[in-house]
Amino acid sequence: MTAIAFSDSFSTNRLFQATGGVSEEAFGITEHLAKVFNRINDTASKAQRPISVISQLIQIEQECSENGWDGYDATAINDQTLNNTLEFTRSLNESLPTPEICPEPDGELAIEWFGVNGATISISIGKTDNINFSAIFPDQYKANGTDSSKNENKGIIEMYIKKVLGIE
Repeated sequence: MTAIAFSDSFSTNRLFQATGGVSEEAFGITEHLAKVFNRINDTASKAQRPISVISQLIQIEQECSENGWDGYDATAINDQTLNNTLEFTRSLNESLPTPEICPEPDGELAIEWFGVNGATISISIGKTDNINFSAIFPDQYKANGTDSSKNENKGIIEMYIKKVLGIE
């Protein structure tokens, strides 16, 4: 997957990309710092998430609305995909932090959250009602699946997002 990330929010994955210590203490400190930064991001995100999501979608629309936006043969991101992404993010629990939204070469958008120890969840949304998701949790357990974006019960996906971020 080739993607371009646009984000105004702080992301802990950038903080922990450097190789850290290997001791139990180093891992504990890294985990603690990630939880602190996620709490800070959560607080800021509650007020900023709708604005940040709309800002990211506007930027994607401006830069990716033509076929070949990536310099190769990427499919244009269309209005229906932008609307489905906005509707999906609005339907999520407001306590979740702001995701990073990235255009994908197949014309879909990836909504992503990053945690510690390589934990990540990516949700792909396109012009249909289907969403695809894939997650790697801090314990390296993996999950993926397909659901309808219109599904009123987003409990499983929200639970996966919280697990990736270390929010219990």
